[in-house]
Amino acid sequence: MESRIRALEEKGPSASTTTSEPGRPNLLIMAGWSQDTPKDTLLHELDQCLKELGLAEVIEDKFCTGPRRGFAMTFIRTDPTESGTQLKRRLITIAQQIQRASIRAPSMDQDKILRATLGRSREERLLSNHTGKTKRLILTVDPNLKPYVETEYAAGNVWFRNQLISSATRPPPRPGCKAGKPPRSWIDLQGLSSILRTPAEDLEKQWDELMSY
Repeated sequence: MESRIRALEEKGPSASTTTSEPGRPNLLIMAGWSQDTPKDTLLHELDQCLKELGLAEVIEDKFCTGPRRGFAMTFIRTDPTESGTQLKRRLITIAQQIQRASIRAPSMDQDKILRATLGRSREERLLSNHTGKTKRLILTVDPNLKPYVETEYAAGNVWFRNQLISSATRPPPRPGCKAGKPPRSWIDLQGLSSILRTPAEDLEKQWDELMSY
């Protein structure tokens, strides 16, 4: 999913899919299916749901990121004169309309309905991934430590046992902190090593593996 979205972002502006503020996402993620739903089934049922809602014409493009998925990526048609703020408000309105309709596609489980969430910008995904990978690193050492991990995905911040050990928006506590993928992001492997009582070299190796994808 990450590579497909990145490719679309790097494609650059076009008359029908961008706004006056390039980079504003016009992405809605449509979900509600079980995770192994065949792509063709999911997209066909999504088409029918959108027609029922009167939203078929507002969709520019839609696709699944694999042969079997529980969600589809949908790009909303935009107006070149529309600002990023206006686009976001319209996306929220569409998502709320879908939520209120409580439509269930034929192959969905009985307790599931079609739902839509706003796609995130590349920067937002980078921050979220940095946070998630830091948390994963800690829980790889000991899954029972989950109650002691606090996260702030929008800022890339992770606290472990009340100590800030990773961020993308705050200054590092010491020189030599390991860099993450977002600009200005870091993880304090030395501090984390002390808390976990795990060799910093082992943590660095695991962190490098997490950074490889």
